[in-house]
Amino acid sequence: MFILDDAVLRIRQWLRKCMEEHQECSMNLKTPLPRRVVDIGLSDADKVLLYEPGQSDAWSPYVAVSYCWGTQGNLMTTKENISIHKRQIEWKLIPSTLQETISLTRKLGIRDI
Repeated sequence: MFILDDAVLRIRQWLRKCMEEHQECSMNLKTPLPRRVVDIGLSDADKVLLYEPGQSDAWSPYVAVSYCWGTQGNLMTTKENISIHKRQIEWKLIPSTLQETISLTRKLGIRDI
């Protein structure tokens, strides 16, 4: 997956401008995490895994993803696989659109989606 550094730089500029110039955005610098997030780490070498934040780390920036899964072959967390997903979600099982989202989010320095 190829993400242009110029595009990442531009997105960072937009986010910084938003935080500095929009009062509503700057109030939300530390947003409570949802009950579960996907911890993607900060580099391509990091594991992707399901994470349930505790009280001490319940405030952190994260990316909310709006995504249409399609009709078949969906990756889902169930009672049967939740313990596996908490250890690691295999990269090859993640749809390519979400792989691209993860790569971009890492480049932005955000570790949770």
